[in-house]
Amino acid sequence: MKRKGFIILIVSSLLLCGCGTNVSNTTVQAGDEVKEEVQATPTPTATPTPEPTAQPTEEPKKEESKEDQEVDKSPFWLWEYEGYVDEASDYLWAEEFVDRDFDGDGKNDRLYRKCDAKNQLAFYTIEFGNDTKLEIPQCWNTGFPHIQSEDLDGDKELELLINCTYDTSTDPMRFGDMWLFDYDRKAKEYKEVKLPFDNGDNGAKTIHVNFGKTVNSVMPIEIKKYDFAMDLDVDEDWLSNWWTYDEMESDLMIWNSLIKDYEDEKAIYCEIEVFGKTGRVIGFYLVYNDGEYEVQGMDYSDYSQMYD
Repeated sequence: MKRKGFIILIVSSLLLCGCGTNVSNTTVQAGDEVKEEVQATPTPTATPTPEPTAQPTEEPKKEESKEDQEVDKSPFWLWEYEGYVDEASDYLWAEEFVDRDFDGDGKNDRLYRKCDAKNQLAFYTIEFGNDTKLEIPQCWNTGFPHIQSEDLDGDKELELLINCTYDTSTDPMRFGDMWLFDYDRKAKEYKEVKLPFDNGDNGAKTIHVNFGKTVNSVMPIEIKKYDFAMDLDVDEDWLSNWWTYDEMESDLMIWNSLIKDYEDEKAIYCEIEVFGKTGRVIGFYLVYNDGEYEVQGMDYSDYSQMYD
């Protein structure tokens, strides 16, 4: 998992005394001699009285519009933030967490964030309006949370899909964390659902992919666990500059998950990026079937224009 860095701004105050003061190889020279004139009793007429004018000399400052204020917001600001996400005023997507009812009981729910900057980790807790809580497993502190609700299994209770994306990464389609929680009526709490994936660091869910030997710019790709295979055309320049393997296997993270319509029912659409920084992905649906979630509709998509 790629760790993210921080930018620390250091502001130094310089005290200028006399001339020729050197700081960090920069010389500050004094200007012309300043003559100071002391006047014991100011003459009242020395200061001219301004003529009254009908219009103010300065236009009043206009209040920043909402759009202007959002320009200064940044997703980076959330990295070391602790507190309720809807109160993170400098966070670009804070409004997504204002007045939210995640479990559908008619009461407002909130998302609280704790940060372990030393270990670059973040911990999110949903505080429901009915005074219960759901602690989400840890993720990297550069992850940005997204929470969706839908009845996916037909039990009249809302499942919670939580996805952390890494939008500030140099390759945002390479990393991601996801959890699915189902409401247990007997225990009156949400419990994590077992999904048909392997587990990576923190909340990452991974899929094992086999890359075969490329012949005439065609690379065979196989995901044995889900009985999926395809031949992918690859660029010779990309092969010579970036691909250094004849054959390889890799565990690829599910970077994105969304609740969408699939064959007249709600399902979770997921994607993995086949090659880093290319926008070439394999997508599929997680569909609830007979007590468990299974992978259906696996297919290839090309978003390479995102990197043009």
